[in-house]
Formats: sequence, C-alpha cells, structure tokens
Amino acid sequence: MKKSFLKLIVLATTGFASEFNQTVFETNSAQVLAIFLPGGSSQLAGNLTNFADINRLSENSYPNSFTVTENGFWKEAGGSDMEEMLASKQLTVVRTIFRGEESNTRSHGIQIVQNQTGSLNAEKSGFFADILNILNQNSAISESVVLPALSFTGGTPIIYHKGDLNLPSYLNFSTIDSNLDNPYSMRKNGYLEDGEDEMLQSLADRRNLETENALFEKASSNFVIKRELATFVDDIAEKEVSTSFPNTIYGNSIKSALKMMVHNSNSKLGFIEFGGWDDHSGAVNNYKSRMYQLFEALHSGVEYLKSERNRKISIWVFTEFGRNVNLNDSLGWDHGNIFNLFVLGNNPTYLKMGKIVGETEIFKPELSGNRVYMKPIENSEKFEPFSIASTIEKIFGIENPHLLTGEIAIKSILK
Repeated sequence: MKKSFLKLIVLATTGFASEFNQTVFETNSAQVLAIFLPGGSSQLAGNLTNFADINRLSENSYPNSFTVTENGFWKEAGGSDMEEMLASKQLTVVRTIFRGEESNTRSHGIQIVQNQTGSLNAEKSGFFADILNILNQNSAISESVVLPALSFTGGTPIIYHKGDLNLPSYLNFSTIDSNLDNPYSMRKNGYLEDGEDEMLQSLADRRNLETENALFEKASSNFVIKRELATFVDDIAEKEVSTSFPNTIYGNSIKSALKMMVHNSNSKLGFIEFGGWDDHSGAVNNYKSRMYQLFEALHSGVEYLKSERNRKISIWVFTEFGRNVNLNDSLGWDHGNIFNLFVLGNNPTYLKMGKIVGETEIFKPELSGNRVYMKPIENSEKFEPFSIASTIEKIFGIENPHLLTGEIAIKSILK
C-alpha cells in the first residue's frame, strides 16, 4: 500500500490516538487564519432572519437603522459585503453554533478558554497546538519548516497553549505585529554605535572560529538563524499588495496576516484577536460600526487571495458566545448562547462556499421577562462551538478529531 493512502496511527502525549490521513493533508495544503472576537459578538450582523419577532418581543424597540438583506444579513453592519462574498463563493455562514446544557455557562473566561482549546476540558492544549503536535507526530512537518505558526496578538493566545504537549521549539508560534515589524531583528544596544547588528554577528562568528566550545557554537548558530529569519520576514514585508485594504486595525492586521501566509506556505496557522464585543450598553451603533469595518477588511482579504489565485487559505471568524437579542434599558445586549461561524476565502479547494447553514427562531422564556433568545429550529443543523476545532483539524488530515474535542466536524461545509 502506498504511503499516501496509509492512515498513520500515533499515540500523542495526551493519550489520544490520532488517525492521520497524509493524502488529505497534502491535497488540501490548507492554511488557516483564525480570527477570534472575545466579549461575545452578537449574531445579528449575520442573522436578522427573525428580526420582526426580535423587535416585537424586545422590552425596548430597536431603532430604524436595520435593513435586512436578501439572505438575512444586517446591511449596515457588514451585510452588503457578506452578500457580495456569499454570491461569489467567498463566504459560508453557520448560524447555529449553539451551546448546549453542558457547555452553557455564559461566563467569558471559561468559554473563551474552551473555544480556543476546542474542548470542555479547559486544561488541555489549544487546538492549534494539537494540530501542530499531530503533524509533527506523523512527520508531516519537519525541523526545516519556517514560521509554521503565527500570532498577530500579544501574549500567548490560548489557541497555542501547549498544555501537556511536548512540542519541539521549531513549532513555537511567532508574534508579528500589524506593521510586519520584524521580531527577529536585533534590538538597539545603547553601548554600540550604528551597525550593531553586523558587529554582534561578526563577534559571534569570530568567537566561534576560535573555540570548539559547544556553548559558543550554539550562540553562533542562534545568531545565524536569527539573521536568516530576519531576512525572510523583511523580504515578505517589502512585497507589494495590489488589493486596497482599509486603514483600520482590522484592515492592517488582516492584510499583514494574509501577506505572510500567501508568501510562506509553511505558515499553516495564523491567529488574530479583535476585542471589544461585550456590548451590554450602547450596542447598536458601536457594534454596527465595528462589524462594518471588520467585514470591509475581510472583503479586501478575500479579494487579495483572489488576486493571488490562492485557494489554500481560509479565514475562520468566531467568538465565545452570542447575545440575548432583547435590547435592554442601556440599549445593549446581555449574554446569549448562539453565534455565527463565518468562513471566508477565495473558494478554498477543501470547503463548500456560498452556503448558509442552520435556521433559527425566537423564544421568550417569560412573557414579562427581559430574556429573548435565538435558538435553532427543530431539525436544523446545530453544532457545539468545539465543532469548529474539529472541522479545522479535519481539513489538516486528522480523521478522528471528535476524540480530542468531543464534537464532530461540520461535515456540510467540507468537500
């Protein structure tokens, strides 16, 4: 049997036996940019199909700034861009990512952790770290890989937490900012004059030639690697982007992330976090403006992928939970338990694009109360948030991701 058709079974450090399909991994050649919206982004921009019932049952009436598009998007909150991308097979929306009884705590901290680990077990590794680990266990990624994991967010994103995994250092994520400032350039040294980079490198090279000391050899090697990576990042930063992006935090970050991934197929995973979505007050106008800017930037992103003829990169936008659709006395939304998954790209080869998955209805538990929720209609497709991790793992050739996440992949969007 040829190796490309062989399912390799390995025992990961967590005790999880991964079933890996090399053919799927190589055929898809997938690269994934995950965009996380902490704070619990409302689902309304992507789903106004129940707006009449929402407005009727809300304790406060919604303003007259809602236009519902043909496919039930909020026009003024990015809905026009959504419609264009849906029609051109650059967007798929899953409207029924729904937290069930076991996972429905509606607490930011635990749900952010769970959605980025892809599991109810908040102690385990992040699901991007799981993917890197399984690729490494199956020799699908090697020490020669350059910048396999990127973050455009400060700190250590939960999605990259190692947990109990013993990942080699070459699979560590690299943090790069939205200006593509080079993280591998040497910092200014106040004790050296101009040309400190070259001087430090020269000193390291010369010292290494003078001794066989292993410590000096390693130091010199690190200088060489740092110099090579600095040149690599600088070369990509200087490349032109023909597509126009908005000059916003969303536009600049998405442009930089996609630019790095387009010009480095080794960058399999990228992560961005855009905060500010806990809209308990003054929600409508602030949320509308943010969503408009986000989808304006995402539209530029998929047009950039189209100009590059890139069908390997997909963008996944999700949050920790959605919102209660009752407009409260502060004109905001309290926590809910349903949200949208937006998947974007230049019609990636491994995904079914131009689809809307899931249907919703409105219910009000107490006639006199202020809770008005969306929920999936009976017999609608619905998925726990951890299905997002399973679906992404599936496109990387991991055939039994449900054993890691506890949930099946969203098969209706997979080719």
